[in-house]
Amino acid sequence: MSVLVGYPGTGEFAQQVALAMLEEGVLEAFVTTFGVHADDGVLQVLAALPGRGPERLRRALLRRDLGLLPVDKIIRRRGLDLVRTLAFQVGFGPHTVDRLWDLMAHDFTRNLAGLVRARAPSAVYAYEYTAREAFVAAKETGAIRILDLPSLSSRGLERLLAREAERFPELGFSEDHYFRSRFPRRQARRDAEIAAADLIVCNSTVTRNAHIAEGADGTRMIVVPLAAPPTIADLRPRALKGPLRLIWAGTFSVRKGAHYLLDACRRGKLTEVVIDIYGTNALPARVCAQLPDGVQFHGAIGHDDLLQQFERADALIFPTLSDGFGLVITEALSRGLPVITTDRAGAADLIRTRENGLVIAAHDADAIIEAIQWCRDHRRELDAMRPAALASARARQWPQYRREFMTALRAGLSARGFSWPGASADPVPSCQHQVA
Repeated sequence: MSVLVGYPGTGEFAQQVALAMLEEGVLEAFVTTFGVHADDGVLQVLAALPGRGPERLRRALLRRDLGLLPVDKIIRRRGLDLVRTLAFQVGFGPHTVDRLWDLMAHDFTRNLAGLVRARAPSAVYAYEYTAREAFVAAKETGAIRILDLPSLSSRGLERLLAREAERFPELGFSEDHYFRSRFPRRQARRDAEIAAADLIVCNSTVTRNAHIAEGADGTRMIVVPLAAPPTIADLRPRALKGPLRLIWAGTFSVRKGAHYLLDACRRGKLTEVVIDIYGTNALPARVCAQLPDGVQFHGAIGHDDLLQQFERADALIFPTLSDGFGLVITEALSRGLPVITTDRAGAADLIRTRENGLVIAAHDADAIIEAIQWCRDHRRELDAMRPAALASARARQWPQYRREFMTALRAGLSARGFSWPGASADPVPSCQHQVA
């Protein structure tokens, strides 16, 4: 048995899938795009150079770290993804960056298809939008086709964004027509991938249900929730003085509900509250003009630095409108940070209201106001959630995810009439996977 895993990036969720295959002894290779490995000479050169510039570049490169896997199991196709990344960094417009992304995605899956034909693996594990050509090759060679859907339905997201633009005209971008014109062709690729897959893996029940609602076959789906990074050893006592400190992590965008947070801050008159925003601001400048008191933008920072900021905050604010999972939630929990999120995040399944956070309705600025006011006015109760938040992360670690993933994969393939060698006679007792 051998499996090619293809993902055009360095996301930990994809590396964890490849690591699960490696531990099972079936990983043929992890095929990716631009990323660095601890053995890469450029990192060692940058570390030896004096000054802040080389260190900043080294840290930026480490954001594309492939360190979970041995270098001899990684196949990198760096070119177009590196060009796309550089274009974004130097400020090229959204049209240019998107065209480069599309070129990279198509080139990536054609290369993956070539590897399928050359290596003839037993199975191909690929991700949404970069699987179609690889699945065509897999059908030719008789390989099992496994599709990972990490996001909610794109059709549903398109309708959501259209509704938000209609409700909040100030959110309109000059680029909207460009992206709308490309949606039908891109959706056709996704539909073809879903139709061709022998098995579909979803990261939450929210993701699965969103795709079923758009016509996907639930009998070919399994659900394996993602996990948390290693947790801090223990919690330090906090002095509950000064303003309530909330933290936002990730792109500040419509899809994440950023405009509802700003609306809540403006209408709610949230005194004694500071909201630190770490991530790229994707809202139009006019929406962010004259920011409410207490809202502070800090830009994107490194992952380790972000985890340190979690330890200094009182709660994560994550009012997303559409997230298949939302790894930022488990990252926050790993630092004992309570989470305020919505019912549109897959990881909201891990949040128990007023035990380790608050789950509120999406699309609702009033719900955000009420949640923030409750946290501000109940600082001791909020602080008392920290042990439960940390315990939630400890109960959902990546080694457990990998065991559950393989158990779910074997069960899902078996239900579809496929066999997987080495199946355990005793399933993992804590397995929470679902076969629809």
